[in-house]
Amino acid sequence: MAHGRACAARIRELAQRAGWPLVRTAAEIVACCQVTPLRAWRLAHGWPLEEAADRLDEVCARIGLRQPHLGKAGLSCYELGKHPVPMWLLDPLCRLYQTRPDWLGFGGDYSGGEPGERPLFPVLAGPGKGGEKGSTGDLLNRTDHQEDPMRRRELLRTALAGLALGSGLTPQAAHALELLRQDAEHTVRPPALEPTTLDEWEHIVEAHGYALKTAPPLSLLGELAADFAELQALAQRGLRLHDRKHVYYLSAQLAALMGVTLLNLGEPRDAWRWFNTAQAAAEENGDRALRGWVLTRKAISGALPRIRYGADPVQTARLALRLTEQAQALTRNIPCAAHPMAHAVEASARSWLGDRPGVSAAINRARDAFARLDAEETRASSFCFPEQQMRSYFSGSLTRVGLTREAYREQQAALPLYSPNETLEPTLIRLHQAECLVRDGDVTEGCRSTVRVILDLPEERRAPILWSYAREVARSLPKEAQHTPAARDLREFLASSN
Repeated sequence: MAHGRACAARIRELAQRAGWPLVRTAAEIVACCQVTPLRAWRLAHGWPLEEAADRLDEVCARIGLRQPHLGKAGLSCYELGKHPVPMWLLDPLCRLYQTRPDWLGFGGDYSGGEPGERPLFPVLAGPGKGGEKGSTGDLLNRTDHQEDPMRRRELLRTALAGLALGSGLTPQAAHALELLRQDAEHTVRPPALEPTTLDEWEHIVEAHGYALKTAPPLSLLGELAADFAELQALAQRGLRLHDRKHVYYLSAQLAALMGVTLLNLGEPRDAWRWFNTAQAAAEENGDRALRGWVLTRKAISGALPRIRYGADPVQTARLALRLTEQAQALTRNIPCAAHPMAHAVEASARSWLGDRPGVSAAINRARDAFARLDAEETRASSFCFPEQQMRSYFSGSLTRVGLTREAYREQQAALPLYSPNETLEPTLIRLHQAECLVRDGDVTEGCRSTVRVILDLPEERRAPILWSYAREVARSLPKEAQHTPAARDLREFLASSN
């Protein structure tokens, strides 16, 4: 369990009283607070992130190297292992903390000491390797004795044995008692997370929100899964209520992005389960705008796409309508992206029911709500509702109910708004255009356009969701056009995707 700066401060105070060298202080912080050696050495010096980053710049300037200007965020990323430390920075870091690379966690000491000699920095060897079993050095490893209460009792007795009345506590005995007190304190009052920790996670999640628009889904899935696992490890600590709610908020966002990515990869069942997880996390957090956003995402990316994979259209569309109604109720009178998005998704659900008047009414409500948003809520992030995304939803709904003239207007207005790096949504809009051609009677061009839109993409960008939309174009072909050469070519092309 990672502890806060207060825990490291207590260890520094104990070190000053006992006269420990810095290496011992850093080792104690690693063992007790479960932080990386790089962070432990900074805490052993008692420097906040910003001061350490400034001092590192001074060291680099003094020895003639360029200044890294890491700031708080950059240095914290190195400490957390988010980014590898470049080789040229190892020497300045060792100079800054007055230590050597292996004690900072970069490699190990393989020089070979005298037989039986214990390493100066045993904690870096890993849990349970700091010394011989039964030694008080094992008290530095909280994980081992927490899992075995009898072992802990034995170690505590060993540490406290042999004290003479009036002679004071030995450093080992004082440390053992301090660990015991800290355990009790962390149980009744969990430590607050460092503000920089949550700030870093907000930046990570926000970056994924943008990456969903531009990155190939398969590569994005691995990044999302790794960060979600790390965030859940953070959530499983004993956190204060405010921090716990913050972690739930970030978990809901990441879980929803996992759901969207899995859908894009053609895995609607797995996507649905991730949206359920996102909904549970959002409900634990309680933020109404977040809950509305998750419900809306669940409707458009969790429920409705299942129709393309064989789910009953009427039942599934009605489920999506219930989700959008809940989202609208939650976000009413809140100027957030989820409110106009919920009305736009309602239009999509009604299009599957063939409800033309309902589609038009929902689109008008979405426009009115969108007009009340500020610029922050319309950024090109997955957590916002940019104009091009709204028009993309309108395009699909209007196309599906045969209002092709209105659909063309939305398509023509949306496409110029996308950045060159975005491919998924613009491709969906071009497939809507192909379907509009088919519905307007130009079957040959509609079929050829569908094939051309897919083939124009690099292979790694041909996500399964695009093939499902292309099949929707094929399903829109009128009976009399089913056996035309263009229709046959389209079916053969779609069969090749399997």
